[in-house]
Amino acid sequence: MNITAFLFTMAFGLALLLLGRSLFWVYVSLLGFLLGFEITQQAIGAGAQWLPVLAGIVVGLGAALVAVFFQYWAVGLAGFVGGAYLALNAVGLGMLGEGAFLPLLLALTGGILGAVLFVLLFDPALVVLSAVTGAGLLLQPFPLSEGAGALLFIALVATGIAFQFAVLNESKAPAAK
Repeated sequence: MNITAFLFTMAFGLALLLLGRSLFWVYVSLLGFLLGFEITQQAIGAGAQWLPVLAGIVVGLGAALVAVFFQYWAVGLAGFVGGAYLALNAVGLGMLGEGAFLPLLLALTGGILGAVLFVLLFDPALVVLSAVTGAGLLLQPFPLSEGAGALLFIALVATGIAFQFAVLNESKAPAAK
């Protein structure tokens, strides 16, 4: 990973970890980018390296446009994209192989579960999924042992959730007169 990619990964990861709920539209477009990038990268293998970036930008912009113009549906879209992205990464994209039916089924299942979760529990779901995604992005570039990686991941997720709920509760609190 080059320094630019590293810095963007760290910035996006930190933003999602701590401000995912506050930056909902950014979260939707970033998840769209990540999903488009990951799927295209897996589909083409070692092919043109610019194509996953282009696909990520197109999917991310599409997700942002939908989020702006179709706000009600954006909640479901964010849940779908976040759930699909997390489902694919939970299994490990490298294990699935190119052209396999399993990645599509896994993404669809994770996406549907994520969409249902977002619609039913929007604020808490967005906080948790953005904290999990942010923690994953922050740890992605570092070669950590399984135990240390799991502990650090849990600590980051807990910190992100606590911080976002504190910000969310503060914004919902009545103004002092």
